[in-house]
Amino acid sequence: MMDLSSPVSARQQCEWLNINRSTLYYQPQDNTHRDDTLIANRISEIWQAYPFYGYRRLTAQLQREGHLINHKRVKRLMDEMGLQALYPKPRLSAQDGVRPWPYLLKDLVITHPNQVWSTDLTYVRLSSGFVYLAVMLDVYSRRVMSWGISNTMEAEFCLDILGRGLRQHPAPLIVNSDQGSQYTSQLWTQALETNQHGWQRQMGR
Repeated sequence: MMDLSSPVSARQQCEWLNINRSTLYYQPQDNTHRDDTLIANRISEIWQAYPFYGYRRLTAQLQREGHLINHKRVKRLMDEMGLQALYPKPRLSAQDGVRPWPYLLKDLVITHPNQVWSTDLTYVRLSSGFVYLAVMLDVYSRRVMSWGISNTMEAEFCLDILGRGLRQHPAPLIVNSDQGSQYTSQLWTQALETNQHGWQRQMGR
């Protein structure tokens, strides 16, 4: 056993015990940030699919999936990400100004680059906060066509990623996204319709 109060140096004691001196200064790593990132990403995925879920329903869903988590932690992460349950207005079955779009990828054989681009958002925890990462990916080649980070989930951020991709590469035939509010907004819809050149917009996965 090491005795740091001993007049014998720590190096000498380590040599006697045949251990590396660096082990004296090892501090267990705090996995809180990593765990928060994994949970936050899953919260974002569930919320994108079910934006009417509040923190209690999200907690229940996470617990069903096997996560040991309580509603206080879920609420904290949702607050950090700026997420809250979205409830439809009375007598409305769809979001205002949003048209249904057919799912174009079912049974589609993807055979070449720029046939299908796919985009999504994810949450990245940092030591001093968090950011959102958005990526536009070519499904066939798995090449990143554009990407960016932001501290908000606004539609304008997603539009910037789309614009960068279209400025740097030939336009795809299909753009695939989930049903998140950024990708069902009028801004996103108008940008795709304005910039399309014989290509199709794809909604849903």
